[in-house]
Amino acid sequence: MWNIKEEDLDKFRMTCQGRLSSEGAAGFMFGTIFYISIFMFIIFVGDLNYYNIFLTELLLKLKLCYLVFKLYF
Repeated sequence: MWNIKEEDLDKFRMTCQGRLSSEGAAGFMFGTIFYISIFMFIIFVGDLNYYNIFLTELLLKLKLCYLVFKLYF
């Protein structure tokens, strides 16, 4: 199909050495699933109102920090 020689494969391996491997991608996916499941557990156990209050407080704190930062600089 293609005319690829064994010597050319070494250059390809060196090129792909710094790229993300399939094991790293799988770890990233499982880590994301685990992280999201923690959020979902907090929402289901603590009720949705707790999540809304927490989100509102977080947004208010971020906005206050932004305004203070904007005032000083």
